[in-house]
Amino acid sequence: MINNSSNPKDGTPPPPLHSESLPYFTGADIRRSAILAAILFAFWLILSGRFDIGHVTAGLFCACLITLLTTGWLRQPPASLGARPAVDGISWVSFFLYLPWLGAQIVLANLHVARVVLSPNLPVNPSLVRTPVNESNTYARLVLANSITLTPGTVSLDLTEKEIVVHALTSTTAASVQTGEMHKRVERIFTPRGVLSPEERS
Repeated sequence: MINNSSNPKDGTPPPPLHSESLPYFTGADIRRSAILAAILFAFWLILSGRFDIGHVTAGLFCACLITLLTTGWLRQPPASLGARPAVDGISWVSFFLYLPWLGAQIVLANLHVARVVLSPNLPVNPSLVRTPVNESNTYARLVLANSITLTPGTVSLDLTEKEIVVHALTSTTAASVQTGEMHKRVERIFTPRGVLSPEERS
């Protein structure tokens, strides 16, 4: 009777059956998941503004559930060990520096729109602005488009690999999109260390 429990040449045991279907987790996967759960939980607490046991428990449950459902997006797949998850290569320092900057831009834009609405002349000058995008990362373009929409006075209407179409309420909001400052800050988040951005390469 032939024993298939080992390799006849070197005696090493064969790989387990259906190994491709087994979950593949590393320490980096667990750290990424923990960071995501912590960010979601903190975001929940900020939005709810309540710290009783019911809200805290619900927030913790939702944060863990969302993290569990997105584990496949965060996890490096076993079929392609050379592939990198979407969150790999993100500069977290640039990300956390970007958040307060974006918050400040939202506040300033709110003040600008309020001044326009309350002005007797109502100086509204709506226009469509087409601005080129240099971000090759899909998630970078997504963050950029959503950041523009979050800023009052501008709404992202269409996004392609080469440009983004923005509806601007006034000439001031249109000019703020065309400066490219938001593009540069988003690009820094998704540009790994040691890799030059498209602008730096040119």
